[in-house]
Amino acid sequence: MREIVFDVETKKSLDEVGGRDHVEALGVSVVGAYFYETKEYRAFEEWEIGAFEERLRTSDLVIGFNTKNFDYPVLQPYFKQVRIASLPTLDIFEDVTKQLGHRLSLQALSSATLNAKKTSDGLQALVWYKEGKIEEIKKYCLKDVELTRGLYEYGKEHGHLLFDSLYDSRVHAVPVNWKGQTHMPLRKIIENAFLSRQRLFIEYVSRQKQEGEEFKKKRKIDIYAMNGKEISAYCHLRQAIRNFKLEGILAAEPVNEFYKAPQDVQSSLF
Repeated sequence: MREIVFDVETKKSLDEVGGRDHVEALGVSVVGAYFYETKEYRAFEEWEIGAFEERLRTSDLVIGFNTKNFDYPVLQPYFKQVRIASLPTLDIFEDVTKQLGHRLSLQALSSATLNAKKTSDGLQALVWYKEGKIEEIKKYCLKDVELTRGLYEYGKEHGHLLFDSLYDSRVHAVPVNWKGQTHMPLRKIIENAFLSRQRLFIEYVSRQKQEGEEFKKKRKIDIYAMNGKEISAYCHLRQAIRNFKLEGILAAEPVNEFYKAPQDVQSSLF
């Protein structure tokens, strides 16, 4: 697939342009990208953005970190052919924020998930730009692209990313589902199984894990109740009723077995 991972470094800070309402005025110093089709990293300077636009225009998926709220608005003034908001996009920052309800930095996710760190920060990149050290910006930007690519590939393979919690100093998992759904949507599979009282094998990610466990687990369940955000189901492994958040379920496969929910048995008595 023609997937592209990218990151943008700017010429100005938010303070210099009057705040977040003027992101489009920041200007681009460097765009860093990884192209899966050719397996290459490349850094583009401001005068080369037209070449990057051409590669982006034919992409199947664009992957980034805080792409929609930052990188895209910064880039759009440079683009002549592409309406950037229409591109198929996977924004890791957006997905993680939706799951957790709060933000995590690229550094926080990379450190726990990949055991890797950023080499610098955006403020230093601004200093380098003013000093004319474009090659330093390129190295830094491409390292961020490498980290973003690493998070994407880890999440795609494992169904979650990791982060160190400031509240309990433990490693937690945040579920992601980036494998793509070319078949029946996952929620529909779960709804159909519930309505027909058909058992499911599910693969899901829990936020925390016990000693000797993994974050990603597989369970055979009978769904007893379902609402907008979670299901209540009998877990055959635990032999007890458990609640599973829908956002944490990565896959579901119907089993050729059927069951009766407690409410079915109760209604049959009358």
